[in-house]
Amino acid sequence: MAPRTPRDTKRKRDAITQILPKSKADEKAAVQQDFPRGRPEGDQRKKPREDLHRATFEDQGADLPDKELLSLFGVHGLGAKVPSYVELLKFKTLVKGMKLWGAIQEILPGELIVSLPHGLKGHVAKREAGDLGKEAGSTNKQEHRKTDGELPTTTNRMRDIFQVGQLVQCVVTSLDDTGKHKRIGLSLQLSKVNNGIRLKDLCKGMQIPGCIKSVEERGCVLMFGSEEFTGFLHAKDVPEDFGELQEGKLVQCMVNKVDRKKGLVQASLRAEDRVLEARAYEGLTLDTLIPGMLVSGKVQNVLSDGLLLNFLTFFHGTVDCFHLPKALTSADLKVSFTAGQAVDARVLYVNPSTKRIGLTMKQSLVQGSTTGGIPQVGTIIENARVSRLDESLGMLLQFSTERSGEATGYVHISNASESHIEKIGKHFRVDQHVRARVIGQRLMDGMASLSLKKSVIEQQLVSYADCYPGMHVKGEVVAAEDFGAIVQLADGIKALLPTFHTSEVVVKSPRGKFKVGAKVRCRVLEANPSIKQIILTHKKTLVQSKLPIISSMSDAMLGMVAHGYISGFKPYGLFVTFFGGVRGLVHRTELGLGAKDKADDFYTLGQVVKCRILRVEHLTGRLSLSLSTSMEGFKNDVLDSTLFEKEVVPGELLYGRVLAVPESGPLEIQLSDGSGPRCTGTLEKLHLSDHPAACDILHRSLQVGSQIGMVLVLEYSSKKQAFLTRKQSLVASARTLPSKLEQLKEGDVVPGYVVSLTETGCHVRFLDRLTGRVALTYIADTFVSDPHLHLKVGQSVKAKVLEVDMKGHRVALNLRQSETGSFDGSFLSVFFEDMEFARALERSKVDPPAEGLDETLGQQLVAGATVKVTVLDVKSYGTVCTLESYPDLVGIIESSQLEKSLEKGNIVRAGILDVNLSEGLVELSTKGELLLQNQSGKSTNSKGKLAPGAQPVHPPIGSSLECRVELVKDDYLVVSLPTRNFLIGFVSTKDFNLQNVQSAKRFQQGKVLSVTVSKHPSKDTGWRLVLSTVLLKSPAKLTNRSPKKVDASTGSLVKGTVKEKSPLFCLVELNDGKVARLDVTELTDDVSCQGNPWGPVTVGSFVTAVSLGYQKTPELPKRVLYLSMRPSALKLAGENKEDAACLTSRYLRKGLAKKSKVLAFVEKAHGEWIWLRLSPSLKGRMSALDFAQTQQNSCGVLSSLKPGTPLTCNVTRISKDSRMVELSPDESKMASKSVGAGSVVPCRIHKIVPASCIFVQLGQGLRGRCSIVDVQDEFNDHPFAAFKEGQFSDCYVLGKRVNGHYDISFRRSRVSKLEQDPVNDPELSSLDSLSIGQSIRGFVKSISSKGCFVTVGRGVDAYVQLKNLSDTFIVDPLHVFPPGTLVKGSIIKLVPEKNQVELSLRPSQGGTTGEKGSLSDFKEGEIVEGTVRKIEVYGVFVSIERCQISGLCHISEVDDEFIRNLSERFTVGDRVKAVVLKVDQETNRLSLGMKPKYFGTQELHEDPLTPAVAEDELLDEDDVDSASSDDELNDVEELSDGEDRGGSPFGAGTEIEASTRASEEEGAPESSSSEDESEYSEAEEDHDIEPLDAAPVVEDAEEPEEEKVEPMEEDTGAPIDHTSSKVRREKKRRKQEREKVIEEAEARLLDSNHAPSCADDYERLLFSSPNSSFWWIKYMAHLLSLGEVDGARTIAQKALDKIHYREEGEKLNVWGAWLNLESMHGLPTPKDAVARLFAKALPLCDPKKLHMCLLGIYERMHEEEAAEDLLKTMCRKFKESAKVWLRNIAYLLQHGRGKAAQAVLDRSLLSLPRRKHLKVISQTGLLEFRSGSAERGRGIFEGILRNYPKRLDLWSVYLDQEIKQGDASRIRSLFERAIQLDLPPKKMKFLFKRYLQYENEQGDEERAAAVKQKAMDYVENKMG
Repeated sequence: MAPRTPRDTKRKRDAITQILPKSKADEKAAVQQDFPRGRPEGDQRKKPREDLHRATFEDQGADLPDKELLSLFGVHGLGAKVPSYVELLKFKTLVKGMKLWGAIQEILPGELIVSLPHGLKGHVAKREAGDLGKEAGSTNKQEHRKTDGELPTTTNRMRDIFQVGQLVQCVVTSLDDTGKHKRIGLSLQLSKVNNGIRLKDLCKGMQIPGCIKSVEERGCVLMFGSEEFTGFLHAKDVPEDFGELQEGKLVQCMVNKVDRKKGLVQASLRAEDRVLEARAYEGLTLDTLIPGMLVSGKVQNVLSDGLLLNFLTFFHGTVDCFHLPKALTSADLKVSFTAGQAVDARVLYVNPSTKRIGLTMKQSLVQGSTTGGIPQVGTIIENARVSRLDESLGMLLQFSTERSGEATGYVHISNASESHIEKIGKHFRVDQHVRARVIGQRLMDGMASLSLKKSVIEQQLVSYADCYPGMHVKGEVVAAEDFGAIVQLADGIKALLPTFHTSEVVVKSPRGKFKVGAKVRCRVLEANPSIKQIILTHKKTLVQSKLPIISSMSDAMLGMVAHGYISGFKPYGLFVTFFGGVRGLVHRTELGLGAKDKADDFYTLGQVVKCRILRVEHLTGRLSLSLSTSMEGFKNDVLDSTLFEKEVVPGELLYGRVLAVPESGPLEIQLSDGSGPRCTGTLEKLHLSDHPAACDILHRSLQVGSQIGMVLVLEYSSKKQAFLTRKQSLVASARTLPSKLEQLKEGDVVPGYVVSLTETGCHVRFLDRLTGRVALTYIADTFVSDPHLHLKVGQSVKAKVLEVDMKGHRVALNLRQSETGSFDGSFLSVFFEDMEFARALERSKVDPPAEGLDETLGQQLVAGATVKVTVLDVKSYGTVCTLESYPDLVGIIESSQLEKSLEKGNIVRAGILDVNLSEGLVELSTKGELLLQNQSGKSTNSKGKLAPGAQPVHPPIGSSLECRVELVKDDYLVVSLPTRNFLIGFVSTKDFNLQNVQSAKRFQQGKVLSVTVSKHPSKDTGWRLVLSTVLLKSPAKLTNRSPKKVDASTGSLVKGTVKEKSPLFCLVELNDGKVARLDVTELTDDVSCQGNPWGPVTVGSFVTAVSLGYQKTPELPKRVLYLSMRPSALKLAGENKEDAACLTSRYLRKGLAKKSKVLAFVEKAHGEWIWLRLSPSLKGRMSALDFAQTQQNSCGVLSSLKPGTPLTCNVTRISKDSRMVELSPDESKMASKSVGAGSVVPCRIHKIVPASCIFVQLGQGLRGRCSIVDVQDEFNDHPFAAFKEGQFSDCYVLGKRVNGHYDISFRRSRVSKLEQDPVNDPELSSLDSLSIGQSIRGFVKSISSKGCFVTVGRGVDAYVQLKNLSDTFIVDPLHVFPPGTLVKGSIIKLVPEKNQVELSLRPSQGGTTGEKGSLSDFKEGEIVEGTVRKIEVYGVFVSIERCQISGLCHISEVDDEFIRNLSERFTVGDRVKAVVLKVDQETNRLSLGMKPKYFGTQELHEDPLTPAVAEDELLDEDDVDSASSDDELNDVEELSDGEDRGGSPFGAGTEIEASTRASEEEGAPESSSSEDESEYSEAEEDHDIEPLDAAPVVEDAEEPEEEKVEPMEEDTGAPIDHTSSKVRREKKRRKQEREKVIEEAEARLLDSNHAPSCADDYERLLFSSPNSSFWWIKYMAHLLSLGEVDGARTIAQKALDKIHYREEGEKLNVWGAWLNLESMHGLPTPKDAVARLFAKALPLCDPKKLHMCLLGIYERMHEEEAAEDLLKTMCRKFKESAKVWLRNIAYLLQHGRGKAAQAVLDRSLLSLPRRKHLKVISQTGLLEFRSGSAERGRGIFEGILRNYPKRLDLWSVYLDQEIKQGDASRIRSLFERAIQLDLPPKKMKFLFKRYLQYENEQGDEERAAAVKQKAMDYVENKMG
């Protein structure tokens, strides 16, 4: 699409004039205001009938205006009449190319069924299912091949990338009405959906569908069906609940950023981005409107059955009656909506031919999802109410079902009656109740399709889901092919009758047997409703069979006889297939065949046979069969044949004895009653107990002959085979268990067991194969995606009967814990009883003496008894000990159960918490309260046995008590009862229906629960007291009754349990569930407190405190109940309650006085301050330097300060406007560290001036300066590498300066004051210790064209002439000797009286310039500079400067990103910086690296002269007179004069002058003539501005060999004068330079990518790209650099005139640049100029963006008052913008106004839409952490996480901020809370990895190992 030009305006107006009617004069004026909507006047298509297209609700008498279609899509202001109704979508109104929004309704192997608006359905072929549609339907035959050689369907791949209910954009591709049913062909290919969208149309915030092309490490690559642009989706922009990213998956993207040069779109899938409204922008056309786009519109008119909306400035659309927020009548519609009302909607469809746009306002679709709760197809609704009548269309019904709740449905007029109806109002009325049946689902309309026809309601089959294997059906043959016959079972339901199943004998083709139209009676062989597949059989034996039907493995029972058909032969037997695809093997030994006989010689494929089941393996799905159905061969040889004569009935209770215990398979049980043996039965392993853990233990303990007690007969087959169970829940309810449908009543709660699990639910079985179905929504109280995660086959459950369908023989059940949960503790009691039974079975295997001893142990070692133990070892998991008198047992005392720490060999008394004799383990506790219970409640002897007559008094059964959790086990809790002398009890964490839920994670040691007594201790339960509690989703709802309210008024005493603890506060849970805050400042009255103030206060401990009432602190957003444990407060509360009612915090601002002594606690040490806490609402700060002076280890103590450390301080100043107190250290602890010459004091690095000095703070307002030569005893190339700004260190004070500041030294010899070897670089403070010829080292201070200054000592600078810098000529001395370079020189001149030194850096005179002569001079990690010498495919060769060595930088070490071509990045001669990676002296190779990460903070992007400038700035600030710049300039001038005269700067007649002249006379190569020097100086003076790309100076030594030959005169042959030869060479060189400059200028003109350098270049560039704001702004900057401010303004105005009016973003950039210009150069004042220009730009730009731009300018100008006024205006004008409110909050926090920021946050939540609240609150929390108060930030995040506990992104952000704060205890506490969440494994893996990473970096190995163990425990719990 070509870009629009200004001339498009006229073309657009002409087009509109042709389309609109020309009869009215006012229409021409209206054309200029809006775009046309409607059909051209010349369109003569036939209008649809009014009575078929209108839905007039109750207003049937409204007259319709003429030309409704034109008026409907036209603009109201154009003079066209307003329509009175909305036309609905119908098949004949669809056109090819029309874009629609739909929802995937069904996923079939070859196509997708898409639900469209208004009840339409479309079909998407596999090839049209996306741009990667071929992959969607493909399968890998090698990887997915089934075991029997069959290939799976393509449905699995389709289901991976599509989900039912997924919203998709589609395009109509075909319309077929030739058949019986009309078919709409759709396409999901993005090349068609996004047709018309070009790269230039994309902008930030635009919604566009995309397809995942590939999944990468950091995200995925997207395709949009266009060759112009692709996209990338970063992993951070994918919400956690999105699911797996797969290739070919369609996603709804929000454009975050567009790179038009690369054609790359950065997209986002985040929920907060997907609900952003589309904004109008230039270039927005009908083609760019995408269905599903969220828009904000206004009601233009209220129609009779909908709304007419105006949106995105240019467009109009209609909302029909089905897509309003709720069902409304015509009268209600006019009341609910008014013209001009703002609403949110999404685009529903776009018709490009008629320009019609449909919108939806349904709440679910606006939120981006389909409506749930639509009843399933086939559901019969007994009582539905008519809520609306639509004449000639249908009626709307409202009804309620128990499964789906409240729902709506629509009855089309054709489905309202068996006979034809013209007007529906004649037969039905509003509020009439009717009977209906669901015949379809309209996902896009959020309702069901209903039928009132009696024939449909009573029809057997309505959908494929009604079919099941074994069902008898009748149908009509509609087609007969070679592969089989197609049978029509019902309207829309077809089945396949394969040729294989047409008769008993397999025929080749069914055409001869079946004719089209023939009626057939068949039986369903297989049914797969998900893919609409039904397979029938017409085999007479199978159809008429009366034997049991086997349709799943759960139906297969041992000994069962059933019919099947032979489906395959193998050498070892044959396969028999039953209904539902269940197959079994008949081994050849069961066929009666000889050794050489083959099965296929005696049997035929497809033959129906009768077989008996010999073996069932449910886990592997294998069946062993026999064709011998005789019972004689099936009887057990050990049984008497008379056993089979006595039949049993389901529900009968009998005694069982084990006959056989196979390794796999069911147990064989002999049944008997009081009269003797009855029969045998089978008992599955899962039916041994209700508890799965007990099943395994019992199965291991059983042996042949074991008595298992009472068993229940579940089923007794006709072949006298009994199926048994030992589940106590079923045995105890044997008399009431139902065996027939009539025995079930709605509302009954009945025990049962899970018999099978499917994707859509599960089946629960009772007696005699009576089975009920549990829908997916009724499995648990929470959302269930997979039933296998909640239930297991064979699991005991309690089911509530929802519905009993006697006609359909169906039962609907409910397993929700909230409605079926047991509160009698039976589940835990059964577990303990079965464990004791298993132990009894184990005892029966040993001798009688051992049995008696074990029984004695069971009576003595009971919970609550005390024993004497000896400590063996102390481990990380607890203390290991031995029990006195029980050497074979091991005791474990967990760390939380220790009263005090124990050591190896200690002998103590401990209380028994739990006993596991089977493993020889006893869990103990040494807590005092648990040991004291024996003194009052019961007593034990020395062995721990209960004393006679001292049995404990147990609370009555059913009584409610408070308990405290002591131990958390996998299946139960060990608790103590504080109100009952700390009796030990056991509480189950699971229940019948919650066996697979990890409930134990919700409980923590020390937590207080409300429990009910369920069962007293007995021998059956191992003498355990069984308790029960309510198991709900939230731990906060564990009690049924509301506890007694605690009096929390000020001064009252309260008691509670410490729930959470940090160094600064702890959270205390009171008895009524309230949570109070105990601050560290309220623990003691001692001002001189030292050590840990918390003392015995730990998590789980009980505390008694005094209430301080509810207080509001700056850290927390709301008022919190504070407590105090100060002894004075406790004493006052106990003695005088009236005075206690006036208690306050210890310190209040108004009660403090200067110089008073207070106790404060460290919050954090940050920067130059230590932040302290005096009370919850009063903070203070103290200078870190002042505190360091009070300590012996001055600087080390600052790093060791932890939060919560108590400090005694003095008050120095009290702030009046804020709650801040200035503090100072206690004067009694002040050390004698006064600042004076010779003292060592702490300091803080204030600023580092590179290559110059370090400025420090010395405390008490003093400052110091350390010269570069006083940093180290031995100089190196990076003297400041060990220092950074803000760092604390010790320094040595050298003396005081004139300005009051101090000179300091960081030399180790000074600071440590230790005698050591002489330093390599001694201090120089004068010239007395120097002599001529002495070598000294120093740092280059500054350099000019005459020479350089070198700092060799404090206040001593040496001068080096240019000629003495090197033995060779240096082209650029500034580059070779940048400031800060370490050099070594030889003294050649001393003038002590003038304090002047002259050095020579020539190597020939003993100096060194830092040049490196060999590879050994390089060190790994050293930073070097050089030039590119050569470029190869594999890397770049770099020539290191100041040496003759080159190194190689491999292509992999150039950048972190992949580089395809090095020539595109480098050219020969480029200057580069690199790091030495490896020095290989053996191969003489140097490896370099240029990756940015190698440089870190050492990378300096500054000009080499920057340090000198920075120092000059600091000289004004700090008044440092190290060396006057004026003096230095004078020195340079004197030296220059001396050089011009050919003499020395120190005068004539010196040795320097003589030596210089001597070297010149000798023609030394290292010296230069005065003529050369003067010529070089003149060249620099003449050319102040360097020419473009001037060529470097070429030395004589580098000229070609032919030029080195001395030229001769042609006539005389005498040598030519050397001077004239040099002039010719210079002329030649200059000519070559001029030609080179011309060539480069020409190349720049040809190179479009070259940056312009003059006005002509800019004008030439902008002529070709007039819409590029980038180059316009560059042009303005260019003119500003030349000082042409007015010219820059002219260019800005010119840019605004030239840029196309549709390019609003480009124009906004220019306005922003112009505002910035006026902020710097505006007249009369910059502020007035900015305001004037802003008023001019406001009507022409996006006001919100322009206000943001102006705010940034005011902030840079430091116009705080103007910025605040502007923020207030923005918040008032853009009150629904979250960015504006957040900008206001950030501004206030940056200026330290936390309270005002909180007030702004409260106001924003009242103005913003609800969907933006979470974003604003979370961003405010981040801003608080960064700029405000960390405590306030914590309060905000804690509040968010209480409402959104499973938002992993919020947890991650919260953890990041806490890690930055550095409070280790708080961080670990937060991690511990996070890993206790019940999140998916993928999210939990992220949390554990973050936790482990933190411990590896900040913790120790022990803590890291603990995290790993917790992760392993989590995995084991998940897998177990």
